[in-house]
Amino acid sequence: MSTTRKANLVVRRVGALVLLRQNSETASEREWHNLLKVIISLRDDLPKVKFIVRTDGGGPSPSQRRSLEQALGGRPARVAVVSDHLKVRFVTSTIALFQKELQSFLVKETPKAYEHLDLSDSELRQAEAALKEMESELA
Repeated sequence: MSTTRKANLVVRRVGALVLLRQNSETASEREWHNLLKVIISLRDDLPKVKFIVRTDGGGPSPSQRRSLEQALGGRPARVAVVSDHLKVRFVTSTIALFQKELQSFLVKETPKAYEHLDLSDSELRQAEAALKEMESELA
């Protein structure tokens, strides 16, 4: 029997992409801290980084949203959030108040999300493969 703990939030960097795959739960503090470390390490390059968030309904808590704003340090980042859940769209709108390059999309609008990020064909293939793999790591 495997004792590997499944995650609420999985973060992976693939070239200029940062991919987040989340289930319907809020990320643990450890998972969120790991995301913040990635963002802070990329802070100077944020305008060149493309973030894809695919969530089944989970999103950051109010305190996690505050820490995200601090980690971004006022720098813009291009973000596409893909989810069919109304709660996610609401949370996304609160983050968009300090992150103007963030847009949310329904799952059926995923191609539009990729257009928003201006993904190359190679990036698109890498993103889709990685997101599928990351899904298996979720609780």
